[in-house]
Amino acid sequence: ILAESGIDLEDPVDALAHDLYKAMKGWGTDEAGIYEALATIADQDTFDTVKAVFAERYPDFNGGDLVASFRSEFNASELQKAVDILAESGIDLEDPVDALAHDLYKAMKGWGTDEAGMLEAQPEGQDRGLELEQQEPEPEPVAEPEPEPVAEPEPEPVAEPEPEPVAEPEPEPVAEPEPAREPVAAPEVSDEGRCRLTDTEIREAFDLFDADGKGSLEGIDLQCALQGLRLEHVAVAEDDAADFAKFKNIVVTESVRANVKEEIVHVFAKFDKSGTGELTIPDMFETVSAIDPRVTEDEVAEVVKYLSAEGRPVVTVEDLTRATIEMANLPRRVQQKYGVSSSA
Repeated sequence: ILAESGIDLEDPVDALAHDLYKAMKGWGTDEAGIYEALATIADQDTFDTVKAVFAERYPDFNGGDLVASFRSEFNASELQKAVDILAESGIDLEDPVDALAHDLYKAMKGWGTDEAGMLEAQPEGQDRGLELEQQEPEPEPVAEPEPEPVAEPEPEPVAEPEPEPVAEPEPEPVAEPEPAREPVAAPEVSDEGRCRLTDTEIREAFDLFDADGKGSLEGIDLQCALQGLRLEHVAVAEDDAADFAKFKNIVVTESVRANVKEEIVHVFAKFDKSGTGELTIPDMFETVSAIDPRVTEDEVAEVVKYLSAEGRPVVTVEDLTRATIEMANLPRRVQQKYGVSSSA
């Protein structure tokens, strides 16, 4: 089988190359077998012959490079032991120049550069027995072309920042005086829309109890006519009498008073938190100051004193109803809705 591959085991060099190959191929490395084979090499010439035979016989194993195979199979300490075994016979593992080139290549390949390894590989490392017989000639200085003058760019004009506009303070709004309230004329009882009853309804009530057609209601007839219009609260004496004009004036006035009182009762209940039916000065002040914070409690006390019919420091529904109808500054919307003025 070996003869078919051109290997002659009787030739010491062939046998040695084969032993080295067998110790390195396959899984695992037979370091002891390699050291034993290297110890049998007598001199540098024999080792060089073994390397040549190995290259010829095993080109597929690390390119037939025996030294490269050692480097591939050994770690650093194992490789150093092989070097030491050969050195005992005065044999260099590889050519000093090749070793130097290999160490420099190894220090530079891959990611990063091993600067310490490059310095260690310098010719000063005489302990490795490396001598550089030739030094590379220093490169001739090459005259660098003079740089062409570069025109400095003119500085671009820097635009001065425009001053930010200073916002002028807005003038404080001046409160315009409220226009004086125009006096509202007293209602004419013949006008419709003054109260919730129409002239027709008032006329029908009047005619219903003016049975004899005298054009006047007296005593019990007058009282019944008012009750028919839901004005039963109006007091009527037995000798009281009213023609249609007077009857209509009573109906309109009392109807307006009743409607105003109905609204005031509704609003009054919202502010009568204690449910006593009376608003005290603190109650009124809390309500009014929520609408106009400028109002003082003393001013509210004056208003309460004015509104109270009995002069007490409280206001009732009746007080507000009376004042609403009688006060000359009654809001226009109420006057227009109910046809009420200060003279009503």
